[in-house]
Amino acid sequence: MSKAKIKKAHIQTGPKTDQVNWHGIALLMMVSLLIFYPPYFQGLFLKQQMFVTHIFTSVVFILVWADKWKRREFSFITGPLDWAVLGYTAAYALSLITAVVIGEAVYGFLRALNYFMIYWMITQVIKDFKDIRFILKTIIISALGVTVIGILAAAGVINYPQAFFDNHIVSTMGYHNTLATFLVIALMLGFSLLAGEKNRWWQLFYYIANYLMMLVVMAAVSKGAWLILVFGLVLMLIGVPREYRVRQIYFLTLSMLPAIITSSYFMTAVSSASTTAAIGFVVVGILPVLAGWFLCKFIEPWLGILKISRPAFMALISAVLILFSFTISQVGLSERITTEISEVTDTQNLSYVTRVDFMRWGTAIIKDYPITGAGAGGWEALYRQYQEYKFWTTETHSHIFQLGVEAGLIGVLAFISMWVIFFFLLYKLYLFHRGRGEQGEWVLIWGIASAAMGLGLHSSYDFDLSLPSMVILLWVLLALISVCHKHGGQEFRNRIDKPWLNVGISAVLVLTLLLSGSKYLLAFQQVQIGKEKMRASQVDNKTVQLESLEQAGNYFARAVKNDPRNAEYQSYVAIQQGTMYQIFMGQDDRQALVFREQSIIAANGALDLDPYDININQRLLPYLVIMGDTEGILKAGKYYILTTPNDPQAYQKIAELWWDVSQKLEANGQHEPALEFANEIIVLHFDLQRQMSRVKIDHHLWEGEKLKITPAVEKIYQEAQSFIAADPSI
Repeated sequence: MSKAKIKKAHIQTGPKTDQVNWHGIALLMMVSLLIFYPPYFQGLFLKQQMFVTHIFTSVVFILVWADKWKRREFSFITGPLDWAVLGYTAAYALSLITAVVIGEAVYGFLRALNYFMIYWMITQVIKDFKDIRFILKTIIISALGVTVIGILAAAGVINYPQAFFDNHIVSTMGYHNTLATFLVIALMLGFSLLAGEKNRWWQLFYYIANYLMMLVVMAAVSKGAWLILVFGLVLMLIGVPREYRVRQIYFLTLSMLPAIITSSYFMTAVSSASTTAAIGFVVVGILPVLAGWFLCKFIEPWLGILKISRPAFMALISAVLILFSFTISQVGLSERITTEISEVTDTQNLSYVTRVDFMRWGTAIIKDYPITGAGAGGWEALYRQYQEYKFWTTETHSHIFQLGVEAGLIGVLAFISMWVIFFFLLYKLYLFHRGRGEQGEWVLIWGIASAAMGLGLHSSYDFDLSLPSMVILLWVLLALISVCHKHGGQEFRNRIDKPWLNVGISAVLVLTLLLSGSKYLLAFQQVQIGKEKMRASQVDNKTVQLESLEQAGNYFARAVKNDPRNAEYQSYVAIQQGTMYQIFMGQDDRQALVFREQSIIAANGALDLDPYDININQRLLPYLVIMGDTEGILKAGKYYILTTPNDPQAYQKIAELWWDVSQKLEANGQHEPALEFANEIIVLHFDLQRQMSRVKIDHHLWEGEKLKITPAVEKIYQEAQSFIAADPSI
């Protein structure tokens, strides 16, 4: 990070006026909507959800720039944290150079660009601490909605898809650990807002919201989230001024203790499918919260002026912990919760052991793709090749290692620089607020910082930041710290002061995101229609409706044109053209050959775009055999083994396929190609032996069938050897 000259100067956003800035309010609300809705759509995990967000983000970005243009204010990058967040995006752009799955890498770059644009818009639309509180309230209201959906779905009041899955509350987030982490962050922000809230009704809202969120945090049963809850709350209490500590402890106790107790009864009622009892326990738990809120009206003045020494503070914390422990011991906790708590210190637990191995495999991938990484999607594509035992996972469960795999050391350095600058800005804010009489702003700043640190810590051992909604949340918290620093009267002078350059860079970024998002969303919709047409074309096992099949092909072709790097879309073209070949063969051989050629081109294109997608491979292999594409059959088989090197059935499947093709070629008088397939079977057998010597077949975590040379593979190997030995040219 370059040295920045710092000067004290309050940022002026324009002349003071009594008129309401409706443009500013509208922009703030639109940016807030980008923060509000992602948790309700599985955290934007699905690509099509992200495509819509790209379009929405781009539109809001243009409106923010239009407002800046109107005010003749053309700044773009105005601080070191801006540079670091932009560097994170640039790292994903550079990863395109060495990406192993180019389509996924492009999607990953666009996601990173979207995160940066949301971060940047936050820094532009917020003018004061009132706006900061509005953003934080947006996060809490969003989290509360997610919480209520989770509670109602678990209790059986509503039937929300996948909101209660595998005996876990998942709500709208798609994964219970991520849900719990999201709510923990919202809890910390809620306690920080409550500490400085004067309005009694907003206080009541925070009390109840915190109680409900804490109830779901417990019921979601996530020890990782519980760890950062303890970490975050301790951090908050340490960092707030002395006069706020007793108040914070009161708020924490009042919301958390009833929630912890109620969660056990709630989950018991859920397990017994008693809807009335489950909702009843939740409502009963609100009663002590209401009582505490009412009592607070009388004791709040005392709480505000009470300053306790450090020993007294520690004694108070100890007393609260004893109260929690005693109360919980009397009412008990559900078996699931007590089991999860007992696993926190069990370092031999599966979640600990596997995470260490995931990180080790990630490190090995980083060594092979050190500078710019393997691109987004690199882990899913490559990790099986680095395993010493067969284990299924889609994530490294650590963002720093995931980032290293996807964006290389450049991405890791960008992410680390974000945190270094974050702590530097936080330290400068501490120095600025330390001597001030009113500490309310610092309490809010420290709450935001604690939440960011909690989320950052949890992302180091779980895959929170693989969900776009969680990255957006973290980037928003970082942006708020940057804004607080600027509004604290400290401004860095390492900005770009060339309006034409700022506008030009912004135009390139927004056009990239807008056009890509629009085209990719259109391509996705075209594929969905094409798949419907394909299904409609299959009248029965013997009859195909040609018109629907042709329409499907048109939609698939348009999708490929709009998103040419998507291997899945290419595979649909190959399948549709292959089906057309089968229909026309024997009726119009000339046209059939055209369909065959197009099918082969599309199939090989799909395999080259994504060699590691086992589903695409399995879809294409039968059609490659029908088309008689020997090169494609060999390529698909090699990719199949590369993708599943620890599956004995994969070796058997490919060996059987290649031997069958070899014998058919030999029967048709094509001896040289037949010999080539036989030789590949020998190489396959050698690769299997080498893989068996490399892995730990007896590893206790090995999932599924152990790697071995099956009798079928050995028989084919012997037959291939005999076939090669019988060749007169040898």
